[in-house]
Amino acid sequence: MPMQLPADLFTAITVTPDDLWPRLVAADWFEEQGDADRATFIRLQCRLATLCPYSPEATLGRLEEREWLRRLGHRWRLPLPNDWGQTFRRGFVEDVQLPAAAFLSEWRALLAMTPLRGVVLTQVAGRLSAVLECDGLAACRSLELENAGLDALALARLGLCPQLESLRELRLIRQGLGSAAMEQLARGSVFCQLESLDLHGNPLNDIGARALAQSHAFPHLRSLRLSQAGEVDYLYSIRSAGAAALAIGWHFEHLRELNLSGQFIGDSGLAFLARSQSLAGLELLNIADNDVGAIGTTGIEALADDAFSRLRVLILAGNPLGDLAIRELMRWPGIPNLRYLDLSRCSIGSSVRAILDAPWSPECVIDLRHNRFRDEWRIPLQERFADRLLLEERHLPVPLR
Repeated sequence: MPMQLPADLFTAITVTPDDLWPRLVAADWFEEQGDADRATFIRLQCRLATLCPYSPEATLGRLEEREWLRRLGHRWRLPLPNDWGQTFRRGFVEDVQLPAAAFLSEWRALLAMTPLRGVVLTQVAGRLSAVLECDGLAACRSLELENAGLDALALARLGLCPQLESLRELRLIRQGLGSAAMEQLARGSVFCQLESLDLHGNPLNDIGARALAQSHAFPHLRSLRLSQAGEVDYLYSIRSAGAAALAIGWHFEHLRELNLSGQFIGDSGLAFLARSQSLAGLELLNIADNDVGAIGTTGIEALADDAFSRLRVLILAGNPLGDLAIRELMRWPGIPNLRYLDLSRCSIGSSVRAILDAPWSPECVIDLRHNRFRDEWRIPLQERFADRLLLEERHLPVPLR
């Protein structure tokens, strides 16, 4: 059973959930009560919340975080059923995974235990109406629905639910949602505060991408995940036309993270994205496994033409770039701004010299795993990048958004 905070301090954390200061005060309080370990953990997670997640410092911090939870997490977790998931953020359990029926009956108790910000609701099928009418949903800033049996009609109801007007993050992962469902979601009237939309693993296509891009429903969206994993049916994927639609998204001026991993945008799709004015503010772009480079270097050439000047994280893993495209990429003016570049599985060989000569930031981590360059390049690469070079599988954990 975790130690209970004083009521006024718990209220301060709950009322101002984005403010780190009350949490750091709580860390001091735990230390005064003799729980220095909990105080250290709170400070660690608060510090991690301020770092670029791809920086070496953040990577080391996550390893330390993992070790703290392995050793002492059982002392700090809430007294909840073992099959309910609990996620610590900034020192406290903020997200809970539980069955929808349990949330309907226990949400008040959860809010009294912890500064709850998000729920992952399982076994939602057959209970969606009750969930959308539950007052406890209004207290959540993050919502994920699992096993929900969603269809276009359900998405229409979701988009009209007044309990979701304060929602910041919505995750509808692997729900079988196609273009018709996206068109309904894009008509939603309650997503004005939404900052993150995760639709990973849904059979989207160019029509669905266009519906999202043309929507007025998400004026403050900062993160959009439209990725796929595993074998993907080409007909149910986002291709060049979908990338073109996203490139002219009407309300993407606030978008900072775009994940299209596992789609089929190809070189022409990357060219559309690179020339987009709407996406000029991107700080993270994940286009792993998108057939970029399969027909030449046109996509990378468009990127190298002074595109994405604010980009800090670029994930190109699994694209058949080859040495010509890598040399072209190293000409990109955005190279010095990067903090993480993933070139794993990109068929890199003789272009290692261009990588070594590029003007890298001393903070940039570069992933070159699973390429075919000669062993003689390993020592120069290690001398150039030191602990910022990923060549082996042992380098963990690196978050792939």
